[in-house]
Amino acid sequence: MAKKSKAKREALWIKAKRKCRLNVETLRMAKELGLNPRNLIKNIPNSAESWKAPVHVWIREMYERRIARRREGKPVQQRADDTPDLDALAPDAALIGVGRNAKVSEPPVGGEISF
Repeated sequence: MAKKSKAKREALWIKAKRKCRLNVETLRMAKELGLNPRNLIKNIPNSAESWKAPVHVWIREMYERRIARRREGKPVQQRADDTPDLDALAPDAALIGVGRNAKVSEPPVGGEISF
């Protein structure tokens, strides 16, 4: 499938800006977070969804959490396509299985290894 043209992508962002009542700063935050304009439109709260925050508040809260994590030095959550370094996750543990669904188990206490 071919990529959407730049004009079409920009038209989606303009539509999201209008429907979600976003200002330029909040729109910049959403783009920086990697949000999709269609997802912004889908998350507009309905009158029955009184628990749901308006889209501009939701974006600002996510952005502030991301900035706070960066200030604290905590790593930002990895995307699904990034594979974690298994040695960094469990350097002393024996790994059972291969890939993203690998299970980590502790080595036996007595030094014996059983399979």
